[in-house]
Amino acid sequence: MASDKCREHARHLAGPWQVWQGSAAQDLDLVVDGCELSGQIRARDGSIAYPATGAVNSKGQWFLRPSPEVQAPIWALTGRDPAIGAAGSYPRAPLVATRAR
Repeated sequence: MASDKCREHARHLAGPWQVWQGSAAQDLDLVVDGCELSGQIRARDGSIAYPATGAVNSKGQWFLRPSPEVQAPIWALTGRDPAIGAAGSYPRAPLVATRAR
């Protein structure tokens, strides 16, 4: 069942992450509820902070969309630690996410 698979993937994602887009790092505090994700994305220098919501699919891909008033790209990642992916539309910026330690 697809929902069981997404829940299995999602249960490994909750908690703090560091997400790198090029040389810029952002902190992500990720909360998981079933297959749904929510979190707070913060620039490392504290200059920007905004909420994001998303979901995990049955393949383990996870997506985060910033709140509508924020002009920030959608993140698409796959993996548990590290996770790799891309931000935005063409040309997409590569992302690498690791567990905050």
